[in-house]
Amino acid sequence: MSPLFNQAGWPALAFGVSFAIAIAIPGWLHARNEAVLLANPKLPIPEYGGAVVTINHNEDTMKKIASSVDELSHADFASSFDMYYEAQLENCDPDKNVVVLNGTNGPSWTLHPFVEALREKGYCTLNLDYRGHGRSSSSPGEYTAELFGEDVVGIIQHVFRGKSVHLFGWSFGGLISYYLALEHPELVRSIAMTGMTSCMGFITHDGACDSSF
Repeated sequence: MSPLFNQAGWPALAFGVSFAIAIAIPGWLHARNEAVLLANPKLPIPEYGGAVVTINHNEDTMKKIASSVDELSHADFASSFDMYYEAQLENCDPDKNVVVLNGTNGPSWTLHPFVEALREKGYCTLNLDYRGHGRSSSSPGEYTAELFGEDVVGIIQHVFRGKSVHLFGWSFGGLISYYLALEHPELVRSIAMTGMTSCMGFITHDGACDSSF
């Protein structure tokens, strides 16, 4: 029997296999990402255009966001980032405002066909990229559902200037819709959720889900 396969040789074999897999993983991830981009290419900005605005949260909001996680303070979160959004407010009913919220890792263009269908029915619409998604900028520090929820509050207030809105949330967007209904009911006229994420708050480092809100 080859020394590699005798009892003493198994650790060397296991190390060799593990090392080979570790070397191969970046290539596998790159290939996966390329496949995802090919299947879901970045669509062009629609004719009515897109815009970028800097979302800035005040200290009280940051303390509220941090309060959901005992181990963190507001200094662990970035209070601002540049959000990309698309707002169609022309040739629509100003009393029919709908915000479309994508799922985790879903960029703004994922639900373009749905947004277009709403516009054809006379709704004013807003769809957006969460921080670290699509055409929005990333930010340092921690991300939590509460942080994303307050980001969405910021863009709704910027676009609709105090008017309440209907929310459509897909997956993680359903979670954000639920957060807004609980924490900012004055902004919410109705919510529709599909495939809502079951985790209701900060996802901890050990994989457990803290249903904080």
